[in-house]
Amino acid sequence: MKHIPSLRPAAAAALRCALGVALFAGAAAASAPPSVPQRGTNVVVVGAGVGVAHEIGHSVVPAHFFAATLGYERYLSDRFALGVEGVPLFALTQDGTAYGMGLTVTGHHLLARRKQSFTPFAEWGAGFLHFNREEPLNTVRFDFTLRLGVGGEWSLGPGRTVTAGYRFHHISNAGRGETNPGINSSYPYVEMGLLF
Repeated sequence: MKHIPSLRPAAAAALRCALGVALFAGAAAASAPPSVPQRGTNVVVVGAGVGVAHEIGHSVVPAHFFAATLGYERYLSDRFALGVEGVPLFALTQDGTAYGMGLTVTGHHLLARRKQSFTPFAEWGAGFLHFNREEPLNTVRFDFTLRLGVGGEWSLGPGRTVTAGYRFHHISNAGRGETNPGINSSYPYVEMGLLF
């Protein structure tokens, strides 16, 4: 059995970076933030999560990953936001560790109007990741991503939220390589949002 390197150093560095960005964004958003999303509300989101691959179809297993994210969303109504999410660190372990970066276009739909501190939501995303080596192995370095998720958002007071959720996450080269095994993962995550 091959040794799988630890993701702890990369995860710690990404979390320190995310906390720094959150503090900076919190200072920028300090002037009378909205207490609930409404049309025109902007949100800066920092987050992190881990994924574990499942054997679905031709999916690669065993594989797991750590992802750090930094995003921006804008509410187009009081329940629906579109956004973009940068992935400054995506560490994928599968026969060694590959490091990638990427970008995802996101949709975030609150399943109820926020009247309490907790609001359920559904989300989707589509984007890309570029790795420092072929990933999955023996394919290509540039891959596409799709995700669907659900979760809950808690209000921490005016202008601040914390989110916990689950995503089904898919990585694929879309047939651009000689093979296209894909990686299908369960991806629990947490995020902090700053509304302004």
